Order: sequence, then structure tokens, then C-alpha cells
Amino acid sequence: MQDPQPLDPSPEIDGVQSASLKAGLPPDTLVYIGREVDFKPELEILSYTPEKAEIHKPQSPAEAKTIALQEGVAWVSLFGIHEVDIVDQIGKTFGIHALILEDILDTTQRPTSEVFDDSLFFSLKMHKLSAKKGGFLTEQISVVLCDGHVLLFQQRPGDIYDGIRQRILAGKGMIRKKDADFLVYRLIDTVVDQYFVIAEALAEKIERLEIEIIRSPEETQMTRLLKLKKQLLKLRRNIVPLKDNVGLLERSRHPLIQEDTLPYLKDVSDHIKEVIEMLDLHRETVTGLIDL
Repeated sequence: MQDPQPLDPSPEIDGVQSASLKAGLPPDTLVYIGREVDFKPELEILSYTPEKAEIHKPQSPAEAKTIALQEGVAWVSLFGIHEVDIVDQIGKTFGIHALILEDILDTTQRPTSEVFDDSLFFSLKMHKLSAKKGGFLTEQISVVLCDGHVLLFQQRPGDIYDGIRQRILAGKGMIRKKDADFLVYRLIDTVVDQYFVIAEALAEKIERLEIEIIRSPEETQMTRLLKLKKQLLKLRRNIVPLKDNVGLLERSRHPLIQEDTLPYLKDVSDHIKEVIEMLDLHRETVTGLIDL
């Protein structure tokens, strides 16, 4: 498949225009809100047990459900959520509430989470460094944890999870020996790791800019400082709700969350707090440089 154009690092602009499509419609009406893309969505399932793992390419949600009900854990991924019909079909096939599907299709909303008797839902913002943009790309991903399978909804193919997939296929680490909730932990932890990567990259930019300002201040440096401040605010705005989501998983004592997974969730929660502290420190430094 040809890789679609990179997501705009500020997709909120597109969302304001698309959100008007929902005006006057019932609250459970499914409407895609996000950047326009022109590729065909794809379904993929990575199913695994302690003994084996394999990748499937189902041609329909019904086929995906049949595979997901087999022995072991099924990681069901939909790459591309811009076609409402397939999201709706997946929702009906796997018994996902229409209000959750509405949240999945709205790529501009604040990350959120919900607890149900037979499932857990949360969305989060995934970030990747972008050399072309000189910053980072943002993508919303949504996760539904059910009994024995995890559904992952992404805006586009290509993500930061290839390492997890390869480890599962190779039988490395603990994932194949654990239940589906441990996979959810790994998905969150990988996203948080990217926040560290981006925060450190921005710290290097701030340090270089600080040296430039002290040596030879110029008006163009103010524009760069304001851009950095905006990026830091966006990162913080996206990771703070993730802290709430992880906290909900910890506190819910839901039967889908195994007792031995709780320490890992506590660990990732501590990492999120550390990222927030880093971002706050970087923002204070940028504010000081603006004053300087």
C-alpha cells in the first residue's frame, strides 16, 4: 500500500471544519472528523499463544471476529478510520457501543476513557518525530480491550508498534505469556516512550537556541521560541489525559485487568508524571528565553 501523506501536526484546524457536519444530528450518529485521506482501510490481526504467533489479513469484520475468538490473544488493528461504514461494521460485529465509535471517529477530541462491564475503552495521542516538519506528527489511536482481544483503531498505516509486533512473532519477552491487558500496557508504554524521545529532542533545540540568543540575539529567534512553546503546550495537553486514562485502568479493578499487570500500569503512570515534569521545565526555560 502506498503510504498516505503525513498527518498535519496541528489537525485541529481540519477538525473545526468537519465538526460542523454533526450539527443537528443525534448524539450516536457516526461521522468521521479529521484530515481527509484517500487510501483504503486495512484490517490486520496478530494472534498469539505462548507457543505460536501469526498475522492474519481478514477481508471483513466478520472474518476478523472468527479469528479473534480462537484460542489465545488477538490484536485486531484497523489502519484507516475515515470510512465510517467499516468502523460501524466492526462496532456491530464486536459489540462496541455507538458512543465509543463516535469517539473513535473524532480525531480532534481530547483523549478519553470509558469503563464498561465487558470492555474498557480509551483513546490517546501518538507522536512521532518528523524531520520534514521540524517537529512531530500527531495521530489519534483508540483502544478497546475485550475478553481475549484488543482492538486498535489508527488513522493511518505505519506506527511505532512494529517493535512489539516483531517481539511477539519472535516469542521474545513476556507478552505471549500474558493476557490481553498486558498488551494494552505495552501499547501505552510505547506511546509514553515517544513522549520522552520528543521531549529530549525539543530540549536539544532549546539548548542550541539558548546559546544562539546569548551569542547573537535576532528577531527570528522569537518565532522559533514561540513555535517551541506551542509544541510543548500541545504535548502536555495530550499527555495529561493519558495520565488519567492509566489511573482509571489502575483504579477500576476491572476483571479484564489482571492483578499482576497493575505494577506495570503504576510504572507507566510514574513515567507519564516524569514526562509532564520535563515538559513543564522546558516550557519555563522557553518562557525565560522569551523574556531574555
